Amino acid sequence: MATREWKLRQTVESHAGDVTGCDFSGTTLATCSNDKTVRLWLFEAGSFTESSASPLVGHKYGVNAVQFSPLGTALASCSIDGSVFIWNVQSGEVLGQLQHPSEAALRCCSFSPSGALLATGGDDETLVLWDCGHTLARTISWRPRRSGYLHAAFPPMVRCWLPASSAGDLRIWDARYCPQFEASLAQGTLESSYLLASCGNDDLVRVWQVRMAHRCSLWSQWVFEGHSGNVMCCRFAPGGQMLASSAGDKTTILWDVGTGEQLQRLTKHTRYVPCCAFSSDGEFLGHGL
Repeated sequence: MATREWKLRQTVESHAGDVTGCDFSGTTLATCSNDKTVRLWLFEAGSFTESSASPLVGHKYGVNAVQFSPLGTALASCSIDGSVFIWNVQSGEVLGQLQHPSEAALRCCSFSPSGALLATGGDDETLVLWDCGHTLARTISWRPRRSGYLHAAFPPMVRCWLPASSAGDLRIWDARYCPQFEASLAQGTLESSYLLASCGNDDLVRVWQVRMAHRCSLWSQWVFEGHSGNVMCCRFAPGGQMLASSAGDKTTILWDVGTGEQLQRLTKHTRYVPCCAFSSDGEFLGHGL
């Protein structure tokens, strides 16, 4: 793939605590923090400025994750207080509020590709799927194992979803009936073959290939070595040819998914990097500190 040199373009400082999560929709950036707030940033006239709707305030404790809906009109955020807020991105209005059944801390929230479902997971070992229609009702709640959940993602085929646990495993679940498939993992690009990236406390980034049919087959494509601390986040660039990983070693590394080559190491961070995200056009890479 053609390479480019990534350079620091801008630093925005409004949060009063660690930035724990970030996500892009187009060139609109959402960030969340343990300062209890969510902030929105708009790219206008060559720089990112805070939206007039920002900050989004409602959580009682630190916010752990944010994700835009597929159309970019809504934003979900989840918190240590066990709450999920769904915000109108344009106005900052609260469209809905959900509460995890046990009120345990939530670590992840993820929309399905259609935006009809929202998955959440947290410290009480419970996974929840919510109907994001008119009722905002809880559709499924179950406890598949004794470990907290740190991330959840939907592959392009909405009938399945993928939670990642603090026990170090990833599993594919049927979003309609909840039986677990035999193998683990999915995220991707092709019709029935997907790529998944995972990272963790072993300082490694792994890229997997998954084929979904009547059964799920999985094999490892790459193991990326380069970080010297816990890898806290990994995100594909649009098109899936490049992957960014951010870690506790104060670095972000860019990888070529096709060749396994390390493209660039970004080292201007002054502390650990808990999150990263590409803009929808691949022109920007945001980091949280």
